[in-house]
Amino acid sequence: MDAIDYSKKFNNERQDFYEKVQKNNKSHEDHVENLKSTNEKRIENRAENYAKGRKELEETYQDRYEELNKSQKDVLSEKNAKYSEALKANKSEFHEQRREALSDFNE
Repeated sequence: MDAIDYSKKFNNERQDFYEKVQKNNKSHEDHVENLKSTNEKRIENRAENYAKGRKELEETYQDRYEELNKSQKDVLSEKNAKYSEALKANKSEFHEQRREALSDFNE
């Protein structure tokens, strides 16, 4: 009878051990799956935030570039207008001086 009791006890202990190992394995698998999904979501969020930040930065750079480009065009057109006026004044003054010199020469 002792052998039968020992066999039953051993079988019950083996069955309990097997069930505990199965529970632990399932628990570890679930934990690994949770870690994987958390890591995937974290990577996805980082990539999304990076793309969003980069887009905003590029838009800021583009806006600033367009603003600078416009201001430079305005400054250049203003300088061009001043140069044209100065050139016109120089031409008029030059021609006036030549006329005076010519009239002085003819007298």
